[in-house]
Amino acid sequence: MPGNPTTGYMWTEVSPSKLESADSDYIVNKYPPGMTGVGGCWMWQFYTDKPANYLISFVNKRSWEDSAIQLVEIEVIVKNQ
Repeated sequence: MPGNPTTGYMWTEVSPSKLESADSDYIVNKYPPGMTGVGGCWMWQFYTDKPANYLISFVNKRSWEDSAIQLVEIEVIVKNQ
C-alpha cells in the first residue's frame, strides 16, 4: 500500500486474522539524489495452510494520534492446490 513514513503515518494491521504474518517491508520509490520525504510502498507477506476466506484490516495513522486517516480491508481467498 502506498505510504510515506516521513510524515509519521504508518500502516498497521488492526484485525487479528487467522493468517500468520510472515514479513513486512517498506520500499522507497526511486528519487533523485538529495531528495527527502519520498514516499514508497508497504508490503506484507502472510501464510496459512488452511483454505478459507480471510479479512485483513489495516489503518494508516500516526502512533501518537488516536484516529486513523484511512482504513483498508482486504479479503484474501486461500484455496487448495
